Amino acid sequence: MTDAPTPGNRPTPGAPTPAPAPAPTPGSVNKEVPAEAWKRGLAETAEAPAAERHTALSALLDDLETQVGSL
Repeated sequence: MTDAPTPGNRPTPGAPTPAPAPAPTPGSVNKEVPAEAWKRGLAETAEAPAAERHTALSALLDDLETQVGSL
């Protein structure tokens, strides 16, 4: 028996190869994407009264720094 390739098992020339799936991140494993949660918090902060905005932004920036530091 020969090991000659058959038309059904050869890649089509010029066809894109499928990209490998990205490695899971802590956010994707927990079903929460940190960037999306951060964006929601930022939107809520924009609607907060001016007196509360500084405290809320500071907390968001601390959270972002923690997330970036863990990468």
